[in-house]
Amino acid sequence: MGDDARQAVIGPAEFAILIKVYNNVLPEPWFATDEAQRGRFRRYIIKAFRAGITEPGELTTHCREFARHHYSALGGSPLDG
Repeated sequence: MGDDARQAVIGPAEFAILIKVYNNVLPEPWFATDEAQRGRFRRYIIKAFRAGITEPGELTTHCREFARHHYSALGGSPLDG
C-alpha cells in the first residue's frame, strides 16, 4: 500500500510544500529560464516527494542540487562553484 499512497492525489499541505520548494529554487541566478525545463523540474519535485523525500528542508536541498546539475543555464556542475 505504500507505493499506492505515493501515487495518491497530493493534498493541500503536500502541495504547499512542493510549491515552496519550487519557489525557493526558482530565483537562483543559474536556474534555466526555459519554461519546458522548468516544467520538467516541477515534475521532478513531485517525483522526489513521492519517492519519499518529504521533509521540506531535505526536499529543497535535494532539488536545488538536482536543478543545479540538470537545469543550470550556466551549464555547470554543483561541484564547480
